[in-house]
Amino acid sequence: MSTPTHRILAVNTGSSSLKAALYQVGADAKLLLSVSVEGVGQSDGQLRVHGGAATQAAPQHAEFRDQGAATAAVLEILTQRDLRFAAVSHRIVQGGPDYSAPTLIDAALLSTLRRISQADPEHGPGALAAIKCAQQLAPELPQIACFDTAFHRSMPANAQHFALPPRFFEQGLRRYGFHGLS
Repeated sequence: MSTPTHRILAVNTGSSSLKAALYQVGADAKLLLSVSVEGVGQSDGQLRVHGGAATQAAPQHAEFRDQGAATAAVLEILTQRDLRFAAVSHRIVQGGPDYSAPTLIDAALLSTLRRISQADPEHGPGALAAIKCAQQLAPELPQIACFDTAFHRSMPANAQHFALPPRFFEQGLRRYGFHGLS
């Protein structure tokens, strides 16, 4: 059996959803369990668990006030099933001009993410809420940010510019070309 050191929890926060998947990594890599939460911020959210004997035929209905509450529900499910893991990775839509590679989440990165979250009001605050929840409930686990802004990072410089005066690019306005982490 694989030890928890070979497991990673991947968290993907959407504007009104959260998807999480527990992966076994290494030579015997596989998806162990996935959880989806829909209707975050609404009065009738739905949580579904998929994977082996844990698959639920019908969703659990509950209110998830934000992605932090959804993250807490996911961590509770994993705890109930004694599914331990070594790290948490978070999909972060906006890494700004400074972050594109997977990065260990620390105080400096969190400060930057808070500052630039206004550039992505649909996803930034939710991702921050999920990170904060995981830090509070599992402070011993490293958390890694994986940025959508990595996907087109190698675009030529001229493709990163909008048809606007150069001063806007110098102030940080640029084209990132988001396509998720595919």
